Amino acid sequence: MPPQGPPGPQPQPAERVAAAAMSAPVSAPATAPDHRQQLAGDDGLASLASRVANGSSDVYDQSVLRRRRDPDGDQVFCPPETASPVQDGAKGVSSASSTPGNNGYVQGKAAVSRRDEETRPVEREASELGLLDAVDAKQPKLLTFDDVPQHLQFNPYIVTGYRPMSNFWGSLRSLFYLHNETVNIVTHGIPIVYILLVVPGLVPWGRLDRHGHFLAWCHLVGAVSPWVGSFVYHLFMNLQAGERVYNRLLRLDMFGIWICQSFGALPMVTATVYCLPWNVRWPVISLYCGLSLCGLYKAMTAWSPWDRRLSFALPWGSRIVLCLVRAVLGGGSPHNMLHLILQDSVSLLGGVVGAVYFPEKYFPGWVDYCLNSHNIMHILTVAAVYSMHCATIQDLEWIASVDCKPAGPPWPPWGAWVPGSLGAANQSVEL
Repeated sequence: MPPQGPPGPQPQPAERVAAAAMSAPVSAPATAPDHRQQLAGDDGLASLASRVANGSSDVYDQSVLRRRRDPDGDQVFCPPETASPVQDGAKGVSSASSTPGNNGYVQGKAAVSRRDEETRPVEREASELGLLDAVDAKQPKLLTFDDVPQHLQFNPYIVTGYRPMSNFWGSLRSLFYLHNETVNIVTHGIPIVYILLVVPGLVPWGRLDRHGHFLAWCHLVGAVSPWVGSFVYHLFMNLQAGERVYNRLLRLDMFGIWICQSFGALPMVTATVYCLPWNVRWPVISLYCGLSLCGLYKAMTAWSPWDRRLSFALPWGSRIVLCLVRAVLGGGSPHNMLHLILQDSVSLLGGVVGAVYFPEKYFPGWVDYCLNSHNIMHILTVAAVYSMHCATIQDLEWIASVDCKPAGPPWPPWGAWVPGSLGAANQSVEL
């Protein structure tokens, strides 16, 4: 028989405790921090047992073996640090395996309630996705370009100042703090108030016939509609309802612009051909209406910024032609030619500025809140509609006072057969 060696070293109490700890049930939540995940498996417990057996463990390592949940799983029993870690660990091991409802050892520096453990992952995920407002309702934490959803990433040169995704009331509260849509909202919100309070008093209602009243209402609706659509779009574009709602808001904005381009320009078109024969007046007006309907279809089906900009090219071009007709043949007020030129040239300039992303393309991050291309475009469109308003008021006054007595059927053509209709035959107003 081979000689037998000396008996091996007997296990120390600390090693027995560590071995018992390895056999105890361990449950760690899926969202536990890194130190919990490190101790969740057998390798982590083996490393901990080795440190305890070698006497190199610190107070935290020993407290991991001492801490355990109570039977209800809501409170945490933590013996004082002056108690023996070996004895307390042994007690913890025996109770962990025999007490009904025990959840095992709490592997962490601090224990939280079950409710916090369940809700914290959801809140963290929602915060990372930008779906929750910050705690402070007056000034939520603004986001960067990379934090917002893809449908809001239409200008890569606007880096900061994005509102978090919110509900209706959260978007409404954004009226009262500064963000990168504040200037866009204000510049198109103020014209709404001004037009509704001031412009109706500037229209010569008393000197207009029914035909003139219809044109005046076209002007009022056309002057206020782009600002209403733009205000609603920019205010609620951060709704957390998703891209489908955002596209509907964008179409509302485009529809408001279309009303301005069609109904808002109808007084100018009518005044230009007002004294021409009926077989010229009606084809011109009908052609402009047809081009406007074509622009509406293109605006509602456009899926890119350039398609939306070019959707109103046909009505815009027809107004340029009518300006040339005025310059050659006359028609309309002779004093508003400058406003007619400005209303279309300034709006074109605003579209070009918005298309080339000037100046934020050359100074990214410097003009996120003010003076970026969209802010400049908003201001230029307000100036363009103001010129349209001045030109329309002068045209309405000219229509109310002119005595051109156009030959042929009146405007509209059914006026000769319908008593009291708009524009009775050869109706005129004495100077």
